[in-house]
Amino acid sequence: MERLPLISNVRGIMLNIISNSNPNRFYHLFYGIIILTVICLTIFLNLQNKFHNCNVFDLYNSSSRNIRNSSGPPYLAYIISSIPARFKFTKSNLNNALPNYFNIKKKQSVPYNDSRINFHSSIQFSSLLLTYVDLWNEIGAKPNAELKENDWIFLFEDDVNIVNITFIERFYQQIYAKWKYKDPQHSLKGIIEQGLKMAKDDGILYLGACGPTYVQNITQVEYTADGLFAFPRGIHFCTHAIAYTKWRARTIWGAFASYMFLHHEVGTDTIARAWQLLTKTFPRLAAGNILWPPGSGHYGFFFQDRGAFLTTIG
Repeated sequence: MERLPLISNVRGIMLNIISNSNPNRFYHLFYGIIILTVICLTIFLNLQNKFHNCNVFDLYNSSSRNIRNSSGPPYLAYIISSIPARFKFTKSNLNNALPNYFNIKKKQSVPYNDSRINFHSSIQFSSLLLTYVDLWNEIGAKPNAELKENDWIFLFEDDVNIVNITFIERFYQQIYAKWKYKDPQHSLKGIIEQGLKMAKDDGILYLGACGPTYVQNITQVEYTADGLFAFPRGIHFCTHAIAYTKWRARTIWGAFASYMFLHHEVGTDTIARAWQLLTKTFPRLAAGNILWPPGSGHYGFFFQDRGAFLTTIG
């Protein structure tokens, strides 16, 4: 294994500290522990950079996630909400756009008075983050008889709406003219299914995103079979509509948490974005060439309907 310059520098600094410190053996033990900790952390970060998309947490799951393909619909889906009207709104939108595609359940948001919430940060952000952590853990703990490692689960926030055919016809006329949306393979269900296959090794698929930064050359982007809808890789804001496999849901919080000492983000979406940036892990976005509403910065079929609700987290 090649010698890592950073390790040599850190060790030299620490040895210099020890040589100038009290010779008492307890001091040597203390500084020895510091050296070992820094070296281990440095090796870990260097390995992460070398593997890029291959996270240490994913290696643990590499054998299990290749055992079988994902089960098909209806997919388990959760809507995070504490307000009945918002839950009903999102559930209705999902069922209308994708009938019989989801088995929808409600996930109650963590209350603002939860003892885990740090009141020195945003209470709303903390509530949503803790709700996701609880939900990821809940999904990851499900027995294989109920949910296999490669099975997909959809998580939605309670202000989600879906771009419909009328919008495409009006604002994307060239796509609409070629889109055989009545064909099951090319319907919205068919488009999502194609995306899940593309993202099976990632274990995560964004169904909508805010202000994404795409990292691929246009010639490298994968499209649906009809060549109309793009699935670009990128760095994404927003967590309002994401699909996870069970193995990814179980490991995602550990992956996020291992990098949180390198940034100061507190929101679920910005923590995820920082992780993507630091680890060079670039998830796909379904229909990344569809912008809706116009000028909103929301891409994909699934968007946060600001016309129906304010930006507050329900």
